[in-house]
Amino acid sequence: MLVPLGGHATALGNALAARVSVDAVYINPAGLAGLRDDHFVVQRASTFVAEFTGLSVFFARPGIGTLGVTYRLADLLEQESTGGSGMPVGKFAIRDHALLASFATEVGGGLYAGFNYKLYHTGCSGLCGPEAASGTTHGVDVGVRYAPERVPALRVGASVLSLGFPLQVVNRRQADRLPTRLRVGAAYDVLAHVQADDAIELWISAEISRTLGTEPVATNPAVGIELSYRDAAFVRAGHVRGEGLEGWTALGVGLEYNRFSVAVARPFGQDIEDSGNEPFQITFGVRF
Repeated sequence: MLVPLGGHATALGNALAARVSVDAVYINPAGLAGLRDDHFVVQRASTFVAEFTGLSVFFARPGIGTLGVTYRLADLLEQESTGGSGMPVGKFAIRDHALLASFATEVGGGLYAGFNYKLYHTGCSGLCGPEAASGTTHGVDVGVRYAPERVPALRVGASVLSLGFPLQVVNRRQADRLPTRLRVGAAYDVLAHVQADDAIELWISAEISRTLGTEPVATNPAVGIELSYRDAAFVRAGHVRGEGLEGWTALGVGLEYNRFSVAVARPFGQDIEDSGNEPFQITFGVRF
């Protein structure tokens, strides 16, 4: 539940709490309020945790805000089942499903707010055996984003993700608290004061995320850089400081042409390389 999807977010080290993006649905839903068109988005990610697929539809309505629905599938495990005989008799798979309903709008004076309702289910399918269990829970994400009129090159944002009920798989005593996370970030266009137009933008983003209510407590600072030309071509880099697989560096690119957009990202890190996986994330979007 803590793994954001998207080539834009991953390439910036997930330092996206203060920016507008379709990927913001997983980091700060207030970042959806700046979308100017309706979007259909497909996201695909190969990570050290699982294979993820995301599908989103966002509807931007002037004077109202952005409404959206997102479905995310995580393929955590798939392997053969022997049924106790030592010989393969079929397969079983463990998958997580998340359904998000989003709404984001401008409150006024450059302040934006966003909200996700999140339905989460984990379970086994196929030849799972009698010990297999499943669970369903509910949660919410809330966030704000501020674009001060007096400093038009600055953006700030904050969100609290996965506030909700514990996930009960076996029984109430063994229920797991949701991995609630606080994210606070800022972004600044450093070229805003040195050029006559905004054809080229260079955004520097910094963010801190911190787990709440779970042990061990993890605090992960991140920084991201995005160079763009006429909002059509993007080069991105990001770094997250953390222990083990939570610390990594990423590079990415993005393109927008007519109604289509694509963003790709590749994380790097010693622990990621040692895990034997080749993580990769891509976001493909269509405006309509």
